[in-house]
Amino acid sequence: ASIETNRYSTCGLTTAGAAYCWGDGSKNGQDSDSSVPVALGGSHTWKAGSLNGSVNEFCGITDADAAYCWTSGDPALVPGSRDWKTINPGWQHTCGVTTAGVGYCWGNNPFGALGNGTDGGGNSAVASVANAAHGDADISGGLTWASIDAGNDRTCGMTTAGVAYCWGRNNDGHLGDGTTDHRNVPTAVSGGHTFASVHGDDHHCGVTTAGAAYCWGINTLGRLGDGTTDTPTVPVLVSGSHTWDSVIAGHEFTCGVTTAGVGYCWGGNANGEIGDSSTTNRSVPTKVSSPLNGG
Repeated sequence: ASIETNRYSTCGLTTAGAAYCWGDGSKNGQDSDSSVPVALGGSHTWKAGSLNGSVNEFCGITDADAAYCWTSGDPALVPGSRDWKTINPGWQHTCGVTTAGVGYCWGNNPFGALGNGTDGGGNSAVASVANAAHGDADISGGLTWASIDAGNDRTCGMTTAGVAYCWGRNNDGHLGDGTTDHRNVPTAVSGGHTFASVHGDDHHCGVTTAGAAYCWGINTLGRLGDGTTDTPTVPVLVSGSHTWDSVIAGHEFTCGVTTAGVGYCWGGNANGEIGDSSTTNRSVPTKVSSPLNGG
């Protein structure tokens, strides 16, 4: 049903809601490394589309709306007896949204990444849910969230009204609010766009309800897709006349699929990330080549 990766391993959900992981066992809930999928411990049935991974942690939501996270060992229940809609681990903090649209974050809090009006400290040096019992934090502002994406010392989310907000570290315009000021509470992304989805880490991208794509944050290697490597402080329109269905911001590159089902990527390409039969960096959307097997 879905597959997610972090830097060291992979986990996937079957259509029956079973979870399997492979790769570095210390990063995916297994006792040892494995080159083939191994069933994750526990008897949970996982909700389709709920699996997310980042750096060294995975999180998912069961069909009973309970959230669990894991690195090594069995999945650990996120404390609090809440019903969860989404959960997303970042580099050193994790955020989730309940079925009522309330946002919570826990973990490390540099530059105000938890969004609760405080800076530094936090309730854990890492995002591990085992430390969430030290207290998670309601995200300031009383907003009703559709999704929240924890990143690297920063966080961005989208409300149910399609408005994007970011908070945390902002030294390269990561928050898209027209400044380089760090923020410890949700701050609206500039432009007045209404988004259908928002995703990212060191840079973020969103697809509007009209199918336009905007990206903001650090722009090394052309990962924002506007034809430059300049780093703006506000969202920039991704080049081309494409109508986007989805856009996913990776570590140093970005990929998207148009409503016509065509795949494009842009940004860093040292290892062939763009999929265009080259290793040349691309600062505008570049069509992914046809598979070698003709599929």
